[in-house]
Amino acid sequence: MIVEIALCVIAAAVSVIAITLAALSMQIKTALIASETVLANLNRELPSLLTDMRAAVERVNGLVEQARGGVEHAVVLLHTAGRLGDTLQLAQRTVQEKGRTVLARLAGVVSGVRAATNVLKQRMHHEGGAFNGT
Repeated sequence: MIVEIALCVIAAAVSVIAITLAALSMQIKTALIASETVLANLNRELPSLLTDMRAAVERVNGLVEQARGGVEHAVVLLHTAGRLGDTLQLAQRTVQEKGRTVLARLAGVVSGVRAATNVLKQRMHHEGGAFNGT
């Protein structure tokens, strides 16, 4: 009797294992079919995707080259503008310095004229008449 029960338990275990393996094999078969479909779609679409990707990379490379050229032109323009600013600043300093020099000389001339005028007025006043140079 124990042997018969053991055989029934073994048969039941083998049946459960067989059913589980059958279900597992069906799932594996379904997964394999799905992966085969994915691989077929990938093989069909991959060449066109790669072609599009190459074209996009070429366009990006072209844009990068154009941007590089634009940056080089901008650098030249900015350096030129900087040199122009330096030249204008130098010209401004020169004009300011020359202006100060001219103003100082003019102030000296005006002071000299005032001094000469004062001297003439004093001499004319002391001598009591018109100044005739003698």
